[in-house]
Amino acid sequence: TLDFVVDVAAAGTVSRTVALGLADATAITASEAFSGVYPIVGSYMTIASASVGTVTVVNGSNPSTVAPKIGEDDRVLGRWVISAGATEGIIVEAITFEDIGTASAGDLTDLRVKVGGNEVYTASSFSNKKLVATMSVSINKGSSATVEITGDVTSGVGRNWRLQLTAPDAVIAKGMTSGA
Repeated sequence: TLDFVVDVAAAGTVSRTVALGLADATAITASEAFSGVYPIVGSYMTIASASVGTVTVVNGSNPSTVAPKIGEDDRVLGRWVISAGATEGIIVEAITFEDIGTASAGDLTDLRVKVGGNEVYTASSFSNKKLVATMSVSINKGSSATVEITGDVTSGVGRNWRLQLTAPDAVIAKGMTSGA
């Protein structure tokens, strides 16, 4: 079985009917021979147009990591703003926080993630310098919400933390209407 995936060019004509196919066996480059009845053509599909929502993530007023105090509870570790575009609202399903500082896994504990002031996720500590916070948080179209992660500084003299959301999939969200 072969599966084909096609990315229709941005210049694709809306309402045009298209199909993917192979004219003959010479169109296949492989170490094994392919046989069959040619041409092989898949299902015909019509190009559609859709407007889907967008997500924007910007750094908030991130706290200083200078001289954290051992024993400090509820220390703000990072802050960002997530915004939904004007087309549709979004549902944030997960956020991956990565610590690129020098803190060890046990230095920061009792982690809490808040979105729009509401606590949506808790964890005892980071795992391999990451925290994947799963949630279901709605942000209406054209609106934004502040994401904040707090924790207790339990150890780590001379170490610091620096949290980031840089991976392409650091924020997983879908459109409220489109589901895309």
